[in-house]
Amino acid sequence: MGSSKSKKECYVSFDLRVINVKTGAIAYSRSIEGSAKEESKGTAVSGTVSGVSMGQSKQKTTKLPVTRAVRAAMVETAEYLDCVLYLQDECIAEYEAKDEKRKQSNDSLDMF
Repeated sequence: MGSSKSKKECYVSFDLRVINVKTGAIAYSRSIEGSAKEESKGTAVSGTVSGVSMGQSKQKTTKLPVTRAVRAAMVETAEYLDCVLYLQDECIAEYEAKDEKRKQSNDSLDMF
């Protein structure tokens, strides 16, 4: 009996802007990303009876709901807002590092 797995990734990205209602200025701005993976599982059964080989393959796919990727982005949004509006500690540097990493990966994809 065998089993195989293949993975696909679902990705969601959006821009978040927090506006200061008193001044109308953008207080915070960040790209938010969320991702989740889909797994496809397959099974195979084979055997030999009296010199006759038999086999059966069954493919079962578990589809990934896009809502998991959206939920991951919403969790990231809540954590970011908690950081910049309330905690205001070293978490800000962590988000700045994430943004820099994202910008560098986007620059590497720029072909023009």
